[in-house]
Amino acid sequence: MKKKAIAVLLILLLASLPVFSSACAPDKNAKQQSEGKEEQAKETSDGEQEGTAKGRYREELVSLPVPFETIFDVSWEEHTVRLVGENEPGSFYYCESSDSGAGWQKKDVPMDWLPKDYRVVSACFAKEGDVIVSAGKMSEDVLADQHAVGVYEYFRIRGTGSEQKVQSLSLSLPKPEEDYSDAGYGLSDLSASGEGKLYGILKRKEPGKETEGMMMSSQLYCFPEEGGEPLWSQEVGAGRIALSGNRIYLEELGGSVQVVDADSGKELTDGKIPLEVRLEQADFQLGEDRIFYCDETGIYGTDSGLAFRELLVDGKRSRFGNEIDYAVQRLCCISDRVFLVFVENTSLKKELLRYEYDENLNTEPEQELIVYSLKENDIVEKLIGDFQSSHPEAYVTYQVGLEQGTSKTEADAINSLNTEIMAGNGPDVLILNNLPWEDYEEQGILEDFTKELALDLEEGSLFENLFLPYQKEGKQYAVPISFQIPVLVRDSQASEVTSLEELTRVIQKTEISPLYRAPKELLRYLASIYWQRIEQEGSVSKEELKNLLTEAEKIEEAIQEKGEEAMLSFISDETADSSMDFFANDAGLHHISDIAYGNTAMAMGYLGYLPDFVDMHNLGLTGCAISEHVFRSMLAGINRKSSSMDTAKEFLKFALSEEEQEIFTGKNFLIREFPVNRRVYEKMIQEPSAEKTEELYGNRYETWGRNLQLTFTWPGKEEFDRLTEMIENLSAPAMEDPVVAETVSEQGARYLSGEQGVDETVNEIVRILELYFAEKGIEL
Repeated sequence: MKKKAIAVLLILLLASLPVFSSACAPDKNAKQQSEGKEEQAKETSDGEQEGTAKGRYREELVSLPVPFETIFDVSWEEHTVRLVGENEPGSFYYCESSDSGAGWQKKDVPMDWLPKDYRVVSACFAKEGDVIVSAGKMSEDVLADQHAVGVYEYFRIRGTGSEQKVQSLSLSLPKPEEDYSDAGYGLSDLSASGEGKLYGILKRKEPGKETEGMMMSSQLYCFPEEGGEPLWSQEVGAGRIALSGNRIYLEELGGSVQVVDADSGKELTDGKIPLEVRLEQADFQLGEDRIFYCDETGIYGTDSGLAFRELLVDGKRSRFGNEIDYAVQRLCCISDRVFLVFVENTSLKKELLRYEYDENLNTEPEQELIVYSLKENDIVEKLIGDFQSSHPEAYVTYQVGLEQGTSKTEADAINSLNTEIMAGNGPDVLILNNLPWEDYEEQGILEDFTKELALDLEEGSLFENLFLPYQKEGKQYAVPISFQIPVLVRDSQASEVTSLEELTRVIQKTEISPLYRAPKELLRYLASIYWQRIEQEGSVSKEELKNLLTEAEKIEEAIQEKGEEAMLSFISDETADSSMDFFANDAGLHHISDIAYGNTAMAMGYLGYLPDFVDMHNLGLTGCAISEHVFRSMLAGINRKSSSMDTAKEFLKFALSEEEQEIFTGKNFLIREFPVNRRVYEKMIQEPSAEKTEELYGNRYETWGRNLQLTFTWPGKEEFDRLTEMIENLSAPAMEDPVVAETVSEQGARYLSGEQGVDETVNEIVRILELYFAEKGIEL
């Protein structure tokens, strides 16, 4: 369940050809049979018997002096690295490092050379640090997102600051045959040889084949750096180029790389390279017959014939391997000992990860840790990635009980896990969501974490009320890491709702469509937050279960009666992928904007994302808890038989630390849970600076349409006090058992559709659950 598509790294010429991995250590050669990208390089060491092998790349997150949304070019010579890029449209930044990318300085570049309302389209470094730029006028069409349009202009920038000199370049391109007022006409993807030649791609409409401006042809041009007539041009089927020595590498659709001669533009006889990563993710070292490339699985080295491959940096041990946070954008090989990886974060800003070979770092981490969850969870991957990056001495493996496409059931996976645990071979850290954590407490499977929490709870740095429900006899065996609150969002003048029956009456009283909820989704949500009424003293109350179904029927009737047919057609009732975390499909308030538009009267879901709360304030809405004191949490525990107990405890302490709990403050739109760390929460609700406000909320309402015309304000103390009070009163964990939830939703949907009666449905649900709990060893 990845947020970004995984590209196939490399197609080897012979599938059975042995591939050698340096295993992050140039003096350690380990033979590896490569099955492709799905099977990662496994490492072995010939020298381990004589002592601990040394040598591995150390990761460092390097701060750039300015934020970048686009990086146009990076160049380096010995220890000096230069980059040029853009933040917002119309900006242009030049930064330099004199220590191989470890530290950076912003160079002053006056902008009087850039015409008004223009933005840079492409830029590249030429000889002696000069920069060549193509720029186009920004579109005034609000839907065009300020894209460059019209005929481009070209500039050569020499020096920086007061010594800067700018020369306008005249590049003789064919006169436009069409109107380019709605599109750009000029060279993009500029590249300079350093020997007086400039290369670029011209994309233009094909006469007679225009389909809303989408039919384009691409021409590769070579000019003298000082401008003038082209030296040659060549029709190409690609839109990006990379230059190395006397070769130009052209990115083609389908992943292959075409190689042409830089002097003539003719395709070279050695043909194409089947290297299926973007050109920015590769670095061609022609003189050394080496190609380095990077994606989320690692940094690799290969020869130009693709006969041998080395895994230099394992993505599993690196920040860029965490796809919830980063997408790999560009690789720069300063040397075979230093790599710079530019990644894009969830705010679409570029960050820099630097890797330098450290001969004193153990090749194999001294500590190993296995983290397990029944179903795949993005937040777990984030925690593992951050812990791995900040603890290079440890190696963390993530195990998922129900992988995508598996034929296993939840019960099968849990039985397998239990067998491993009892045999002493189980994972070290257990993500307890969807697992029978209460049984694990009873049977002594979980390690007591009370001592490690004592000081934080005593000092009030954690929300103690969120930890108490998971204690047994004063011992903390299960630990909440983050949480959400089930809420109903509607007009701020509306009265509170504290029961299922009140929720039904409020929904029935609306004059327009009350909310978006498919029958199964509605039943899953209601069952999760009202289950404490149904399960009473170790048995299922048929009366309360029947009440849940009849109230759900009334809500469904109101949705169908008052909802417009066009709106109802968008409500999907597909069953969630069984390999995904059950609550992954019901974790946010996705329909708040529909209240503002007047499409619905309210929204219902889990509140755990600060920007949602800020939206409610700016839209004049309020969110009230609809099931008294109920909350859901991400829950973790430690296997009492873990052979890596100290590391496992360090992992949980790390997950609860102020530094790591920052991931739950709303900065990452993929993580929609609140922090259990009170200090982080208190910092989170403080009004951000103007710069942070613009970064987090600047364009938020534009994505909802321009007719809202809202003036952004930060919620006041009274609103946050009410939210804090709601949090401090939470005490009842939501029902998270996926089998129970799916049984109620599947059978309940048949009742809502009229397929079977309510008594028949109740009896069937109870029958299925009694069998399920008996198999789990739980009596009801």
